[in-house]
Amino acid sequence: MATEPKNSVSVTQLAKCSIASAEGFVSLIGAIQTGELSVWVPPGSKHVLGNWRLSKDDFVKWRPVAEKVGASKLSVSDVAVQLGVKPEVAYALVRARLLPATTDSAGRRVAQWVDIRALSEFREQYILGTELAALAKTSPKQVAQRLKACGIQPIAGPGSARIFCRQYVWQRTPAVLSAAVAET
Repeated sequence: MATEPKNSVSVTQLAKCSIASAEGFVSLIGAIQTGELSVWVPPGSKHVLGNWRLSKDDFVKWRPVAEKVGASKLSVSDVAVQLGVKPEVAYALVRARLLPATTDSAGRRVAQWVDIRALSEFREQYILGTELAALAKTSPKQVAQRLKACGIQPIAGPGSARIFCRQYVWQRTPAVLSAAVAET
């Protein structure tokens, strides 16, 4: 690339936080070599691979979901992509133990991994406010007001006494689904 991409990340950062195995790192380097992934090389860093920068969006598109850790685990950032939320929301779900994660240490770095089955179980048990809003063809705020008016409280959400999270999370039950889509 001629210029640094707006939403970029260094190869070092990807290796520490987003790539779980040596095979994943080798795949990343192969994608750079073949031109599948474009990189921006900062001036004076031609031989310092770790300083090279890639577009985060290009990396997310390139990296297939099943590639992560032998198709069994995802990083919390990748979980955020799968759920369509910001990483801080995914980390809040992990902290609240709504989304169980394992922790691996590598030197001073600590990485959290979510089992793909745990993500599937989360999707079966819970529904995000944005997903409910899409079903109801309204805003997440309207859905939250509807559900609260019916006496249904979120599991997590902004201002929630139970678990603080930037997005509402509801129990996936028929009562929640029908109350969310009901016309008021």
